[in-house]
Amino acid sequence: KPAQTTSALMTGKVAEFGERMKAQQNDLHNLIAESMQRTSVGLISATLLMVFLVVVIAIWLASMLTRRITDVIAGLARIESGQFGYRFNSDSKDELGKLSDSLNTMTRSVEDSFKRLDEARRQAEENSRLKSNFVASMSHELRTPLNGILGFAEMLRDDAENEETRDYADTIYQSGQHLLTLVNDVLDIAKIESGNMTLEHIPFAISPLLREMATLHTAPAQQKGLQLITEFDPALPDTLTGDPTRLRQVIHNLMSNAVKFTQQGEVQLAARREGENIVIEVRDTGPGIPFEAQAAVFERFRQADDFITRAHGGSGLGLTLAKEFMTLMGGTIRLESEPGRGSRFEISLPLVSPAAPAADSAS
Repeated sequence: KPAQTTSALMTGKVAEFGERMKAQQNDLHNLIAESMQRTSVGLISATLLMVFLVVVIAIWLASMLTRRITDVIAGLARIESGQFGYRFNSDSKDELGKLSDSLNTMTRSVEDSFKRLDEARRQAEENSRLKSNFVASMSHELRTPLNGILGFAEMLRDDAENEETRDYADTIYQSGQHLLTLVNDVLDIAKIESGNMTLEHIPFAISPLLREMATLHTAPAQQKGLQLITEFDPALPDTLTGDPTRLRQVIHNLMSNAVKFTQQGEVQLAARREGENIVIEVRDTGPGIPFEAQAAVFERFRQADDFITRAHGGSGLGLTLAKEFMTLMGGTIRLESEPGRGSRFEISLPLVSPAAPAADSAS
């Protein structure tokens, strides 16, 4: 019986110990679970905080870089618009700061270059003005003795006692006329360049002027065996308003070139009315001008010597002056030509030319 009592007591103790161990095990599990939960919450909170901080820093960096890059772009736009005094902010020592330093150096270099170019342009304009004034002055000085030479040559030709003396005087007269024409052309170019070219603005009869030009070139054309044809529209107006002297000079240059460069065939002078304009054409059956060289014939001191012999001579100013005068009178001049098939010059002039043409813009 004591053994049974002892056995029961031990069994109770063991059961009690088991219950305590089970309770402690449950407590330990609960403690571990709570600790893991707190750790998870801490890790999640820390992760979220780090993500937030990273996002904030990234946004700040992006905003700063965007602002600085935008400033650089805006600065480049200001420089492009001509504000060469603008300088980039280069306080920082990072890559963008080094870029700003480089851009500032480039801007200073560009600014200095443009200052030198502007100074060179002003100097060139001043030199051009002085040259034009000098040429105009010299042209005036040359015309006086030339007129004297022409007058005395004409007197010698008229009073010559024999044919040989008359030929000598005629050679002097023709040479003087050629030189006077060249001097007048140079003087006109100088006036246009300096902005001192003035045009008349008066009514004049167009048909007599055209007939005069045709008559003037009939003899030279016949001497070369050329046929000179005129074709004037009956609907031509009675009068134009503008500068008859300059229009006569333009037509004379075109007709002279046509006769000079045409060896056989014909030269034609035609005129017609188109609306409020009069169109005058000079055609020839000469050698023609290649398309790639046609623009050059209106340039100063240029002749299309690749396809027309230089034996004809000339200063290369006639067509230049024709274009300049047409511009001053509010008209146009254009060329159509093909090698071997002749050339066609067409000038179009308003019935009433501008009263005060801007010579500067034409030159």
